[in-house]
Amino acid sequence: MKNETEFAAAMETFMEMFEKKLSKKIIKIYWQALKPYTDEECEYAFKDVFSTARFFPKPADIIEKIKDRITYIN
Repeated sequence: MKNETEFAAAMETFMEMFEKKLSKKIIKIYWQALKPYTDEECEYAFKDVFSTARFFPKPADIIEKIKDRITYIN
């Protein structure tokens, strides 16, 4: 993920939806975990997680959605 604005918006949405505040250090961990993926892949995963997650997603949950989509496409 390269688009920091979209990333920040997604993280804000997650925090608001799940009424949870993350430290800058934890947000940086999410950013680092998602860097290898494209903006399109991350945006798809964010939308999927927004509509399906019952708990605050960990980076692995978002990455799992990305990998599921990659597998589905191929």
